[in-house]
This record gives sequence, C-alpha cells and structure tokens, in this order.
Amino acid sequence: MKKGFTHFAEGDVVLAKITPCFQNGKAAVMRDLPNGIGAGTTELHVFRPIASTVLPEYVYIYLKSPNFVSKGIPRMTGTAGQKRVPNDYFAHSPFPLPPLAEQHRIVARVDALMGLCDQLEARQTQADAARRQLLAALVADLLASPAEGRGEASPPIHPVSPNPMAGDASPLRDAWERLSAHFDHLLAAPEDVATLRQTILQLAVQGRLVEQNPQDEPAGVLLERIHAVRASLIADGQINKPAPLPIISESEYPFAPLEGWQWERLGNLTKFIDYRGHTPPKTSSGVRLITAKNVRMGHVNIEPQEYISEETYKKWMVRGFPRYGDVLFTTEAPLANVAQLLFHEKIALAQRVINLQSFADLDSTYLKLSLMSPLLQDAISDKSSGMTATGIKASRLKLILIPLPPLAEQRRIVARVEQLMGLCDELEAGLREAQAAAERLSEGLCAAVVGQKNAPNREEAV
Repeated sequence: MKKGFTHFAEGDVVLAKITPCFQNGKAAVMRDLPNGIGAGTTELHVFRPIASTVLPEYVYIYLKSPNFVSKGIPRMTGTAGQKRVPNDYFAHSPFPLPPLAEQHRIVARVDALMGLCDQLEARQTQADAARRQLLAALVADLLASPAEGRGEASPPIHPVSPNPMAGDASPLRDAWERLSAHFDHLLAAPEDVATLRQTILQLAVQGRLVEQNPQDEPAGVLLERIHAVRASLIADGQINKPAPLPIISESEYPFAPLEGWQWERLGNLTKFIDYRGHTPPKTSSGVRLITAKNVRMGHVNIEPQEYISEETYKKWMVRGFPRYGDVLFTTEAPLANVAQLLFHEKIALAQRVINLQSFADLDSTYLKLSLMSPLLQDAISDKSSGMTATGIKASRLKLILIPLPPLAEQRRIVARVEQLMGLCDELEAGLREAQAAAERLSEGLCAAVVGQKNAPNREEAV
C-alpha cells in the first residue's frame, strides 16, 4: 500500500473533507476500480458499508444531503483557507438507516428525480443560451443602426416607459423597438443587465444618448485649450516634453466624427502619472496606497487597505500627485479596469496603475465612461500584449483614440449615463430579489418535504 494516500476499495463511499469541497457536497461511490482497490488524496474520509446492510449509493445520498453538510460546516477545524471536517463528525453523526429494500427504493427514486432535474437543467441552459443570443443579436442590431441626423433621443430602460424614440421611422428607432419589445423576456437574470450597461456606454461614445446643441462650443476649441495648457506646462518645466504622437488619419476613425466632435489620442489629452514596475514599502498606517487590486471596473474599492509612511510618500510621489476626479487605469492583472478617484484624502499609487490627469477642461467622468465602453475596451485589448498576463504599455495606451464631444455635451452625456445606470441598478436589484425569493421558496419547499415524518405512502410523496 502506498504511504501518504487514503486507500479505498470497491463499493467504498468517499467524502472530501476540506473546504470548499465539503460545502459543495463532493462525494463519490468507488466503482469499477482496477483490482478492486485504489488510493487518493489524504483529504478524504472513507465509509465502508457493511455488506447486505447498507447500500453505498444510499450512504452517498446521505453525505450529500443539505442537513449533513450544514451541520458539519460549524464543526470544521483549521485555518480559514484550510478547514476540514473532523473524523468524529464523520464517524459519529446519527445515520438514518431504513431497511435495505427501502434503501434500494430511495436510491431508485432519487436517481429518477435527479434524471428529471438534469433534463430540466439542460432545457434551462438551452433556453438561457437562446435568450442571450437573441439579446446579443438585438443589441448588435441597435448599435449598428445608423442614426438619421443628430439629436436621436436615448432609449428607456423598461418597455413600460414612454419610448422617446417614437415618431418618424428610422433604423435606430426600429432597432430599439425590436429590442424593447422583448425586454421582459430578455432581461431575466441579474447578469443580463451587464449587457444593457455596455450598450448604454457604447451609445454614449457614439453620441446617441443625448440631443446635440449646435450652439455648443465645438470640441476643436476645447482641444486648442488643452494643447495650450499642455504646452505651457512643458515650457514651465512642470512636465517633460513627450515624444510627439502620430497624426490621426481618417483610416483610423472607428466611425466618422460627428458634427462638433473630434478624435484625439489619449496621450494628448491627459498627463500620465505612472509608477509601473515598482511598489513602495508598506506600513500599517499612514498615506493610503492604491494598487491595481483596488481599482475595480467603474469604482475604487478601499479593500485591501494598504499604507505607506509619510516619509516614503514624499520620496515616492515624484512623478505627480493624484487629484480628486482623476481617472485610474490598470495596465495589467487585471487589464483596463477604469475608475475615478473620488477620495479627498492624500493617496499614493503603486505599480500597474496609471493616473490619467486631464490638462484642461476635459470632463474626467466622461473620460472614465469612454474608457469603460466596449469601443475603447476593444481598442485597448488590440494594443495589449502578453500571454499569461496580458498588459498594455503606457506608450501604446497613449495612442488610443478618444471620441471627444463638445464640453457641454460631455456633461449631458455623463448626466444621462448616470441616470440610466441608476435605472440599471434598480432593475438588477429587482432581478436579484426575485432570484433570492425563488431560492427561498425552493429551500422552504425542500425543508417542508424532507422535514415530514411518518408521512403516509412515502413512495408516492414525491
């Protein structure tokens, strides 16, 4: 027999005793073993049924039962990441032992019901796949539909709302009608709302969420101010003169610039504060340190909370100081998470995070939303490199094209996106509550069924 292994024989029932396998009910009946014996990890408890008394498949059902698992979890010992079910719980737990003939009937009934569950799950999986394919197709149709002129109104979130696209027919309105007609069916799970969020961001950077005002100052004038401020900072020695970025050719445009809009490279719009490749020594308190782990898509999470000393901060932050409202971008692990710095406290930055600090009047929230959009996420992915850890260099990130509306329109887009995202939050919360209510109902019915004792005609109870 091999040392350092758990040994079992034909017909034994094994139970994984380590977290999270135990919580997930990982167990198995050992069948068709070569030579009738086998060996496995030491993280197994082994139950060897007494022949002609206990059916292994019945033991297997018992070990996977919610009652056995839920009562065993508080008994687990060890560290948080390596807890195990002790042998005494496994060996001494009361075991409900019906007659052998009834064990066979129980196993047969469970097998039959599990087969029905498998069929139901397969049908549900197919239905979900078809629903998501339809949602993706309708969204793609909406995004590809040409807007007739400028000033197309934005879509509602739910079909019971008045449709602001109603009126004269257009490809965009027609595409929205096809999508909104199926809202209740298509948005059936919380994760479906993510598709809606991405659609909102894509429409935003395409200039299709808010009406345009020809009286707005064109984005070209805004760019002149941004370039002037940048040149002034270089002349004053506040920033180093960067290498010039390539002039944008029309062949690079993802779509033709709208009236009053401009395409500009990210490196010409913002200062890059980059501490890539280095992390300062940490302390238990002091100045908050923001790393790539803190930058989530759309927001900064203060967990994990890490700090550096005031002395290190003064020596470390030589490339620039983050400001309230700046945009943070993760260069890898994960790639292209984008968030806005909304801390008034002093912070330090670590590796794999670039602080994008606008030179002039660019609306930083609009920049964040743009970088989160599928249009720019795809462009960033195209310029990334690496196999095991995909990342993007700052020099390539600077080449990314930003669709730049007039400043007043940027602010209208931000307000509209925030409004629609709030409605998405409400929709997602409602779907999660419905899902939780269904789970509670299922658990309640299950508890009611398994909790019945001495029910008449037990074979017909299900």
